[in-house]
Amino acid sequence: MGAEASHIITLCNNCHAVWMINNASMGYDIHSHDIEQPCSPTCYTRRGGRQAQVRAMQLTSFDRTRGFLLTKTHDSMPGVNGSSMLASHRTTYFLSRGLWRQTFYEAVGRVETLLSLVAETEELGSLGLPTYMRDGYFLIFEVFESAYRAPAGDIQMPTASDRSLGLHAVHVTGQATGGGGLEFWNSWGAGWGRRGYGSVSEEYLAKYFYEGWVVRSGRWGPTEHKRVFLCESPDPRESVRAWQIQNPRQGERFLKSWRAYCYESISPTRACVVECVEVRNWIGIRAAWIFVYHDLDPGFTEPFSEITELFVWPLFRRVGLATTLERWACDRARSYGSREMRLVYNEADNNPSPLRTAGRMFGPARGYQWWWRPRIGPRAVATGVKEL
Repeated sequence: MGAEASHIITLCNNCHAVWMINNASMGYDIHSHDIEQPCSPTCYTRRGGRQAQVRAMQLTSFDRTRGFLLTKTHDSMPGVNGSSMLASHRTTYFLSRGLWRQTFYEAVGRVETLLSLVAETEELGSLGLPTYMRDGYFLIFEVFESAYRAPAGDIQMPTASDRSLGLHAVHVTGQATGGGGLEFWNSWGAGWGRRGYGSVSEEYLAKYFYEGWVVRSGRWGPTEHKRVFLCESPDPRESVRAWQIQNPRQGERFLKSWRAYCYESISPTRACVVECVEVRNWIGIRAAWIFVYHDLDPGFTEPFSEITELFVWPLFRRVGLATTLERWACDRARSYGSREMRLVYNEADNNPSPLRTAGRMFGPARGYQWWWRPRIGPRAVATGVKEL
């Protein structure tokens, strides 16, 4: 009988550093020694592992190439030189533990709603609200070849011979000069437009708008308890002062070895209560999160709550995090008087791969019945419904 060959991977110093950064950005524990060696008291995992891992994740969050490659590991779009905005938000939320300490993201389905929200945010800024407390916006629209040569970055209506380049995402920076559109920061480098900045007209968006996204900080801003100050105050500066009051965040143990943090805010588009819960491991890495909307609109005869986002980072799956978070959401929905719970099945997750098939099967396993009807804001292919 021949002896079995053992394959031992040994990395040089340069390769080992890159390997550590990549592993840390994905959530793995990092080690300062070769794979075949046991951990010693000087190993990063036992000593400065937490600081080293946080720095590696911060580096990835500010490096567009690293961030994109990390997004491609979980977006289930192999072979596509691009990704969905939802997958990008999930990566940013996972990495930016300090910058996005108490935030949530929400889809905007209509361009009129996005324009209105941007105008409201600029008005708050003119009244003295700091930039880091304001909502952030992203815009997705169809782009054409002529955009490469857009004068001063102003996107023009395409001609008959203009070839479509598909969907393109940009970061909205405010209203366009003179109104009637949006200004944005593009990812095509400082050589494009006005040192990387451009604008798009309302006429263009009316025809080629696809989707918008808003990121709101739950650390400040509106909550159910601030409604009277934000909506009924005659002085707009009082509303700004109320906005700057820091909102609470509650932490408690979750499944013995995990830690859950809960906070709430108000939906920018639906004006209802949003409860957010994020689960972290022992070194503070976000492993899973859920956004629950308690929609108590009196126009509905049957009050309901809705889960628009329930995501577990791939490294931490199959330990019961999603099931426990969904059970918690149902308990909270009952306390708000909801008669049913809805679970959104996002378009970006509708991919026939093993990673996404598990997400599709999660709904029926938790008692949901899929309604296969497309919707926007967020763009979804189905909605699960379960009576409470």
